[in-house]
Amino acid sequence: MRYAFSVLLKATAILFVFGGLMGIVFSGFHSSGFSLDPLDFSVGIAVIALALVLWLAGRSVRMSAEHRRYAQYQHRLLRLAREKGGSLTVLEAATDGRMTVGKAEEILGALAVGGSAEVRVSESGLVVYHFPEIERGFEKCRAKPVDDL
Repeated sequence: MRYAFSVLLKATAILFVFGGLMGIVFSGFHSSGFSLDPLDFSVGIAVIALALVLWLAGRSVRMSAEHRRYAQYQHRLLRLAREKGGSLTVLEAATDGRMTVGKAEEILGALAVGGSAEVRVSESGLVVYHFPEIERGFEKCRAKPVDDL
C-alpha cells in the first residue's frame, strides 16, 4: 500500500512540474507577442515547488515502506533461527523465510556485522549463520546482575 502511495505522489509531482512549466511558458504568449506576467511566473514557480515537495514525500514514503519490509524479513529470519535451534543457512532462510536468496544473504550478513550472528563454516564449506543468544536462551533464568560479576 505504501509503495502505491509513493508512486501516486511521484506521478502527481511529475504532473505538477509539467503544469507549472506549461503555465509559465504559455501564460507569456499574447496576441501582441511574448510578455511574462510576474504573477503567472510566481504561480508557476510555486506549482513546481509543490511538485518538489510531493516528490520528496513520495521518496520518504517509499523508504519507509522498504524499511518496514526489511524489518519484517529480519523478524521472520530470527523466528526461523529460533525454530531451527539457532543456526541457519542462506538457502534455509530464503526458502523458509519466503524471500530471495539475495535478500536472505543481505539480512543475515547485516545481522552478522551487527554482532547478532556469527558466521561459521562447516567442514564441507557450508556457510552457517549461528545465533548464540538463541542457542543459549536457557541461560536467561540464571543471569546475574552486572554488579555481582
